Amino acid sequence: MAPAQGSDGSLLARGVHLRPTPCPCPGATYSCDHAASQRCTAGGQVIEGQAMPRDHQLTTPEAFDAAYAKAISLVHAHRAASVPLVQRHLRIGSDAARRLLARMARETTFVRPMLSGLYIYTPEPLANELKSLHGFVAEVLARSAKGPLDPDTIRSLGEKHALQNYLQAGGCQ
Repeated sequence: MAPAQGSDGSLLARGVHLRPTPCPCPGATYSCDHAASQRCTAGGQVIEGQAMPRDHQLTTPEAFDAAYAKAISLVHAHRAASVPLVQRHLRIGSDAARRLLARMARETTFVRPMLSGLYIYTPEPLANELKSLHGFVAEVLARSAKGPLDPDTIRSLGEKHALQNYLQAGGCQ
């Protein structure tokens, strides 16, 4: 069977229907914006007037600190750290959630940034041990670049970086 030919002479694949590109519907946008500006519910209360932007609560340092405290509790409760999680539960924008998680990664040991831009939650004991281990490895690598290391030097570096559990288990023999 020969392929169908369009009115301009081009070949059309069998079963393909050409449709015009959908045009935007400005009325739909207007009605949504209009409804949002008329009524906004917050905590069971109806607020009349213009809807507030999502990040309006975080405009002051005190409000940001309060949201930060809530975000810390949230991350511990869910044992996860992600922008959507913080955004959804605190009802804030993604930029504000990202700023809260970035602060958590700077100031705590239980939220760590990953290379992909995501965050990972590590329980406090594991986070503390990873932090100590990171410092230990960095110092061992720096010293080994200068020359060979003996077991006593490695043991003293382990003690310096609080790796007592590892040393007590006989890790450096």
